[in-house]
Amino acid sequence: MGTFTYKFNEMVWTSWETWYMYMRDATTGPTSQVPYQNGFFPKNPGYAPEFATLDYTMFRISDGLFFTVRNEFFNDMDGSRTGFIAKYYEGSLGFTWWPNKLITVRPEIRYDRSFGATAYDDGTRHSQVMVSCDCVLHF
Repeated sequence: MGTFTYKFNEMVWTSWETWYMYMRDATTGPTSQVPYQNGFFPKNPGYAPEFATLDYTMFRISDGLFFTVRNEFFNDMDGSRTGFIAKYYEGSLGFTWWPNKLITVRPEIRYDRSFGATAYDDGTRHSQVMVSCDCVLHF
């Protein structure tokens, strides 16, 4: 895993992250040693790799308000993370608003695309759009 962050000036900065993970001796279903796991089991036994690279670029609009652009490429080479052997693209646009030191509000619109598998809506679609918002309370 590696992360590179660069601050262009007081208004614009970017962070780029790349990582590679794998499981050795992976099984395709529950065993007595691993009766349950959070996520999916790989499609093929043995070595189950995955890879991702992503970038966040943030633009300061004012004190406490930022606009964010995020792009990610993810390759689930054995379906162990998503349940589908596929390459994925995700792009999102969002805001981060700090109205005070205790609250952060983050609305976002996101587009996901699966290449090679219909990985969305129970295996019926290649893409999806999501609109979301979260609120973080700092204490």
